[in-house]
Amino acid sequence: MARYVLGKQGLLSEHFDVQSDDGETRYRVDGHDLSRVSLNDLQGQELAAAVKVPDLDQFDVSVGGRPVGRVHSMGFLRVHYQVDLEQGVIETRAGDRFSRSYTLLRDGREIGDVDQDGEGNLFVDVVEAGDAVTVLAIAIAIYLVRKNPGRYSDNPFGAGSADDDPEG
Repeated sequence: MARYVLGKQGLLSEHFDVQSDDGETRYRVDGHDLSRVSLNDLQGQELAAAVKVPDLDQFDVSVGGRPVGRVHSMGFLRVHYQVDLEQGVIETRAGDRFSRSYTLLRDGREIGDVDQDGEGNLFVDVVEAGDAVTVLAIAIAIYLVRKNPGRYSDNPFGAGSADDDPEG
């Protein structure tokens, strides 16, 4: 399993340096006004993107310019997330309601683990090296859905209670 650390750069932007566990920067994440975030190689070539779906708390993920799926929350408390693929789904399994960590599962098989610290850094473990860009892009999209300022905005990683809902 390969570990990647997405070190947040600044409080108000979605810019991350993505380092492997050997400390080498492998990718960069660039936020373009929170409606579009790109995962780029070190030469600036876009490898993947997460694009906000207008008027919905969802993001479309593409890798290499090809659509992968749509990330959205599941359930009343928004602590479970799903990626709808052309064939099948990727689901999350969280440790508990307030957990900042979750496992990504495709067809019941683990493809990655994600954790976030209190400073906004993400830690992503990828099971298969060939899935790194896809798993990183999905983790970034879930981060953005959880951070959606429209709901539960006092908790940037998402899980909230009904009292946090401004609509009631």
